[in-house]
Amino acid sequence: SLGELLIEKSLTIDGLGANNLTIDANEKSRVFNIDDGKDKTTQNVNLNGLNITGGGNVTNGGGIYNQEYLGISNTTLNDNASDDYGGAISNRGTGTLAITNTTIANNYSTTGGGIDNSDSGVLSLYNSTISNNFGGGVFNASDNDASVGSSIIAYNTSSEVIFTTVTPGSNTDDDVIGTKAF
Repeated sequence: SLGELLIEKSLTIDGLGANNLTIDANEKSRVFNIDDGKDKTTQNVNLNGLNITGGGNVTNGGGIYNQEYLGISNTTLNDNASDDYGGAISNRGTGTLAITNTTIANNYSTTGGGIDNSDSGVLSLYNSTISNNFGGGVFNASDNDASVGSSIIAYNTSSEVIFTTVTPGSNTDDDVIGTKAF
């Protein structure tokens, strides 16, 4: 690994499928840093058909650190780690994170082992699985917008709640738009 892959401009990466194209940071750095350095969300980045793994040795966002618009589909994020927030993904600032048909599993962080949605981030999660993450499946800061549907959030380890705020309802059973949380 030569360090994280910095994405500062709008970009689409269409991989060959999560089983066919792996981007591995070998636990030496984060995999993707998606941030143009401006306060506003101005760039559109889409990642499709990838396996993102081995991110680590960072404070936030072992697999991906995002402060732009990021769409992730048909992708697997596994075996990433961060010291503080977002083992797989940390969505920060005014970042918007839209995830569909994706598996986020076996990631590690103190808070939000799967996903950290902090600051003023916006999260949507559909038809996806978040499982077996240490530090919780999803951490959503108290005033952030999050919508979850037709997804499985299960077998994540944490002393923290999975969501501090989610619309609609709470994450104690299946109140989250057809999503099961365990």
